[in-house]
Amino acid sequence: MNLEAVFTALLAWFVFREATSRRIVLGFVAIFVGGLLLGWPAQLASPGRSLGLLSVAAACLCWGLDNNFTRKISAADARVIAGIKGLVAGAANTVLALGLGAKLRRCRTWRVR
Repeated sequence: MNLEAVFTALLAWFVFREATSRRIVLGFVAIFVGGLLLGWPAQLASPGRSLGLLSVAAACLCWGLDNNFTRKISAADARVIAGIKGLVAGAANTVLALGLGAKLRRCRTWRVR
């Protein structure tokens, strides 16, 4: 999960032109190499684990994107930010699920007996 900090910094540096220093870059290289050494599969022929590691890395990249996109509004009301992010995430997940073949079902109401 340390990749989140690395991806956040890289995106801020390359995409948003944030200032950085050699010391910061070396620190993030150390974090990346340490995570790579700890997460590297012992057997290269274990596709299940490799897929899991790639999925975690992709999640960290998305988290880094979220950090960078919300940096300008970070001083706003936290409830408003959380509400907007929840609505966007919920809509995106619903579209993704439907696109992957999920079906909507009629919701049953709770009945008191």
